[in-house]
Amino acid sequence: MRRIIRLNPGLAGIAALACLSFPVAASAAPDLRVAIEFVSPESSPPNGEITVRTRIMNASRDTANLSVRKPGGAVQHMVRWFYVEPGKPDKFILAMSNLGELKPFSNKWLNAKMKVPGTATPGSRRICVVVDPANAIREQNENNNRACSPIKITGKPGIVARVPGLKPGLKPGIRKPGLKPIKPGRLQKTCVNPAIVELQVGIIRRDPRNRFQGTIQAKAVLNNRGNADYVTNPNQQSVQIHLGRRLLKNERFGNLRKGETKIIAVQLPWNAAGEFQENLTARIVYDPDIRMDGNPRNDDCNMRDNSKTVTPAQVNRLFTG
Repeated sequence: MRRIIRLNPGLAGIAALACLSFPVAASAAPDLRVAIEFVSPESSPPNGEITVRTRIMNASRDTANLSVRKPGGAVQHMVRWFYVEPGKPDKFILAMSNLGELKPFSNKWLNAKMKVPGTATPGSRRICVVVDPANAIREQNENNNRACSPIKITGKPGIVARVPGLKPGLKPGIRKPGLKPIKPGRLQKTCVNPAIVELQVGIIRRDPRNRFQGTIQAKAVLNNRGNADYVTNPNQQSVQIHLGRRLLKNERFGNLRKGETKIIAVQLPWNAAGEFQENLTARIVYDPDIRMDGNPRNDDCNMRDNSKTVTPAQVNRLFTG
């Protein structure tokens, strides 16, 4: 009888670092890349507060020092965010320094909180980020250090949206003599949400000579939990299954209807009595430029449910239980 571990969303934590698959260049130097995973909220008035979830990647074999100082000892800005509006110079918003080291093939996430400039005008604009803006770090490629994400600028502060049929001086839902209460309507935001909802692990074959060894199968369950279809290019996202830092499987996927499920599976040998065992992890990996492709139908609205992990202890119990 096969025994299966089902890891539900309440038991799984978010993976601290995503291990991405990058092409390796031969030259000895870091290769910094940057991506904006989301801007929250997606629309804001001038002077509004936003959070820009930013990921910095080092796609090389060499460690990058993100705590560089200028020759005189002053702090060197390593990451800068800008507000971009057509026909105007980029508006500097925020900078960060002293970010430590970025190991080979690793990532660093920044939840950068900032304010939209008070001079912003209504319309579709962009928030951009640049890593190593002064080129203080010698890199293999200096042309992949910038990324942008759209933001909608709404009316100026102080402008109140009118509720149809509501008389001046009244608030929605408040009753006045002779008037029926007007309840505010609910607007449902469109949300596409590919998610790893389960990582199942089961024994496929046991070694007849050693009950602690055998072949296991890890199955990642991908599901669109949002309220709209996920429409995309098949080359812009994939599901990866890792054993520690080792990539076991990288399977690209394309369109995903609302509620649709796909299974990504891989088999591997397992020794429950072995040393130096590592976690099994399944995660969704997006192309760094996916939020810049002009297609809002492939912008994941929730990046917090994109991975699941099974520990070696959980797998070992399949053999020893």
